[in-house]
Amino acid sequence: QKLARRRDFESLTLFVILVNALWIGYETDTNTAEALPKAAAIYQIFENLFCLFFVFEITVRFLAYRDKLQCLRDAQFLFDAALVVLMIMETWLVYPLAALAFDGEAAPDGLSALRLLRLTRMARLVRLFRAVPDLMIILKGMSLAFRSMFWTFFLLLMLVYVFAIAFKILTKGNPLEEIYFNTVMDSMATLLLPGLLPDSADVVFSIGQENFFFAALFMTFVIIGTLAVMNMLVGVMVEGVSAVAAVEKEASAMGFVKRELKSLLESLDHDDNAKLSKDEVGSILLNPEACRLIASVGVDVSGLVEIATFELFGKREEISFPEFVELVLQLRGSNTATVRDIINLRKAMMEELQAAANGIVEQLRAAAADAAAGPPRRPDRDTKRIGRLVDPLTEVGEFDEC
Repeated sequence: QKLARRRDFESLTLFVILVNALWIGYETDTNTAEALPKAAAIYQIFENLFCLFFVFEITVRFLAYRDKLQCLRDAQFLFDAALVVLMIMETWLVYPLAALAFDGEAAPDGLSALRLLRLTRMARLVRLFRAVPDLMIILKGMSLAFRSMFWTFFLLLMLVYVFAIAFKILTKGNPLEEIYFNTVMDSMATLLLPGLLPDSADVVFSIGQENFFFAALFMTFVIIGTLAVMNMLVGVMVEGVSAVAAVEKEASAMGFVKRELKSLLESLDHDDNAKLSKDEVGSILLNPEACRLIASVGVDVSGLVEIATFELFGKREEISFPEFVELVLQLRGSNTATVRDIINLRKAMMEELQAAANGIVEQLRAAAADAAAGPPRRPDRDTKRIGRLVDPLTEVGEFDEC
């Protein structure tokens, strides 16, 4: 478990996966052998080293489970284990068994198709995506948009099909029929490739003349790469530029407001001590320029004065310029409420309730003292009545602020 949970072990595994993916591309270009036993020694050594490492990695992960049956509930483990099994079959089992089946002869050329199993190793790159959160966000975005993309593509096919029939009917007997619209399928190919994907038309037609399956596979790549990934890249870039523009615009506006407010507050500071008193803040209501500037950032001027009186001048006689500017920026109408705002509101309400309760208790105590000192008509009954009112309010006045 210690080895499986180590960050170094996970990083090493991701590095080997990346190297294996690059090695598959290099081997595909340089290895001309039809089967692994016929390949040069360097290729066999690397294939066995990769297979040995992935077997070791999946074994460590399996042994890390306290309850071994829990691995059956881990989809990632099952996926990686299936890839390792396919790799073991390709590297260590299939070719030796084939050699035994053919009386010790070399593996037949027909087994060269097993090289396609190496493509399954590319699925391990999904683990690299998980190590990079930004890639996972894009993949999840594509998966969420897959349903909409499918129906959009279906609508596109229906549109192409309808127009293909229309062109087939309209060009009947016309020289264009033999060139572009001989059949409905030819009409659809003309509308889809030269019409919608003109850059890929020649390549698809050339591939299609040799093998229809390869042409369909190429078209699938073009659709996924062009319509999905590239358009998503454009969307991500547009969103990024919009976010940066909004942040820069906000920062520029706040910088201007801070500079203007500082200049304005300096003019309101009559005693030149770089601080504002309650009367100086109240004079904002009488200054048209101050009202215009504060209102331009979405702050209610009268509400600002009331909140400043309650929030800042509750325990102090004067406040600094930065404190007042921060309060102005916090009271903008475009700001969203946060947990901190709720906590501050709760604290303010508790303080006000505490002060109100204490004031009521003091007034009742003073009334009780006056009643006890004067000649009441019914002293015992009045004193008991006031005492009943003072006792519970005293308890209220002693509750904890938090």
